[in-house]
Amino acid sequence: MSQHSKFHWSLQRQSFVTDSFERNIKGLMTGKVSATFSDNGAKSTVIEDGKSHQFSEALLPILDGDTISAQMRLDIMQGKKNFDFILQNSDDTSHYYFKVIGEETIATNFGELKAIRVDQIKKSDRQLSLWFAPSIDYQLVRATYKRKLLDLKAVLISKKINCPQPIVLK
Repeated sequence: MSQHSKFHWSLQRQSFVTDSFERNIKGLMTGKVSATFSDNGAKSTVIEDGKSHQFSEALLPILDGDTISAQMRLDIMQGKKNFDFILQNSDDTSHYYFKVIGEETIATNFGELKAIRVDQIKKSDRQLSLWFAPSIDYQLVRATYKRKLLDLKAVLISKKINCPQPIVLK
């Protein structure tokens, strides 16, 4: 799978908002999905294999996975303990909830790192855990996902920190 997302900071929402994404999947679930977002994240249009779907949401902005990742990282940096997002899937939207579990020291490809563990909550059919390392700019360094027939693990395999000077968001 490859995905390219565009998102921006919304002054009105005080959060990141997705502009668009394009996703190409090869293998078992081969397909192409593209989406555009409007009304500051309140609406989305998804085109999957030539079929168009429209979505709207009043409560929270509709986001893609990359934008959720950036927003979650910012939420953790700001010390938030609970957060939720509306994720745009290829043919539907889903509401996901997360909770900071605490700090753990984990083994990584770069030695032991202190990391902040975040778990997905309110989904009894799966277990998703994410670890963000403050010492490397709160980057995601590990993720595990367990579901009936799926047992996935993702780890950061290289790091190159090249951050611009911080800007203050108001």
